[in-house]
Amino acid sequence: MKALENILNGFFIGVSCAVPGVSGSTIAFLMGIYEKFIDALSNIADTKSPKFTKRLYLLAEVGFGIILGVFAAFKILAVFFETQEEILRFFFLGLILFSIPGILNKKMQKIEPKDIIFGFSGLIIIWIIGLQNKSFNMLPDLSNIFYIIKLFLISFISAGAMILPGLSVSFLLLIFGEYGNISKFFAETNFFAIFIMIFGTITGILLLSKVMDSFFKRYREETISAAVGIIIGSTVRIIPSPITMGNLFFDILFFIAGGFLVLKLSVIKN
Repeated sequence: MKALENILNGFFIGVSCAVPGVSGSTIAFLMGIYEKFIDALSNIADTKSPKFTKRLYLLAEVGFGIILGVFAAFKILAVFFETQEEILRFFFLGLILFSIPGILNKKMQKIEPKDIIFGFSGLIIIWIIGLQNKSFNMLPDLSNIFYIIKLFLISFISAGAMILPGLSVSFLLLIFGEYGNISKFFAETNFFAIFIMIFGTITGILLLSKVMDSFFKRYREETISAAVGIIIGSTVRIIPSPITMGNLFFDILFFIAGGFLVLKLSVIKN
């Protein structure tokens, strides 16, 4: 029964990973397995520990559930992304913008000059990434070695962010301009693309989890300030252009729905 519970927890974490603005690590916190999962990730190399087997089983069970959840969510979202991309983007926009107050509440009671500096730095970072995406906008061609490397690096970076509560993996995929392509790969069960992404994700978790966890603990306020700057700056990339006036009512409706979902999750977590 414990294995089934871990798989189900992983499934809900995987579903959340496919939705921009909803953090997989936050869902893990709500499910009550966040600390155990991070402990297992951080100490998986400690083969001499008496907890090694238990940690390995936990990672395998939760990991299997995450893969199932990601598959299920992307298969559904890919359909909406192709047929109702504009409305879906406004839903994501609501998720992301309404998550900012929650991130700031975790941070501090007042804003200091250094917060503005790091927030502005985040804006600059996302501006640079945006320029690179426009100048190096590769088609999703899996026969192109450069695109394969890009897919691996995106998975690698996104995996490193998985351990930070409040940061959405799919949000990063939107920033890098690959969310639609990756959701399509999962929906069409493209095993080669999925293998590259899983390989990049596992590599990122193993190499970056301890580093990012330590960095976040030492420079928490600065990290969150920069993250908020990145979030605000990246919303420009999410807003569809042009906006169809005939869809405006549904755009606003789904924007509000996204915001309501984030606020509801925040209330449950508190």
